[in-house]
Amino acid sequence: MSGIDGPGGPTDVTVVVLEDHEMVASALEAVLDQDPRLRVVGTTSRLEDALRVVAERSPTVLVTDLRLDGVEIADQLGRFVETCPDVRILVVTGWATERTLFDSLDHGAHGFIGKSQGLDELVDAVVRVADGETVVAPQLLPALVRRTSHRSGRDRTNLTPRELEVLRLLAEGTGTREMAEHLAVSPNTIRNHVRAVLGKLGASSRLEAVTIARRMDLIAPVET
Repeated sequence: MSGIDGPGGPTDVTVVVLEDHEMVASALEAVLDQDPRLRVVGTTSRLEDALRVVAERSPTVLVTDLRLDGVEIADQLGRFVETCPDVRILVVTGWATERTLFDSLDHGAHGFIGKSQGLDELVDAVVRVADGETVVAPQLLPALVRRTSHRSGRDRTNLTPRELEVLRLLAEGTGTREMAEHLAVSPNTIRNHVRAVLGKLGASSRLEAVTIARRMDLIAPVET
């Protein structure tokens, strides 16, 4: 879990920033470090350097741009999850479109917001992603709902009791290692269960599986 105790409370939320524009990177680092709930433990402009830093420091959240040197890196996000299974990924991009949203979610992102959003919204997104929530830019929420509704129209309720338990843990933002300890199984067994859940729900990411499951009332909805 993220360790957030509430506004102004103690926290162990650490953040790595991957951004290739120096001015933007400095602004992100400054605004995140100003919040007492967050601590930036690394900032880099290169993908390989970010992978190394994430492996070494196991941050709670990776805040990353979607384009480095003009090249989209959505298909590289899974490498961070392989390196650090519990890391939560928040994409902050100037190219917030339906395609880039779905590409990011399909490759492991847990949140997706645009650079046009305010700094307060950025901090809020990092905190919410760290706490296991899913955050999507408001203008793209209708597209996510349409996609989820389309995929949830078929019968996908044939989950085993263990798969439902894994699904509920996913909804709580529990990482692979924590699930393995909680259920007294190996991380590989958890990964197999997750793959089975995604397949049965027709989802392409953990985030999408949780969204579909909530719409199907397989797990409790988010409290408001």
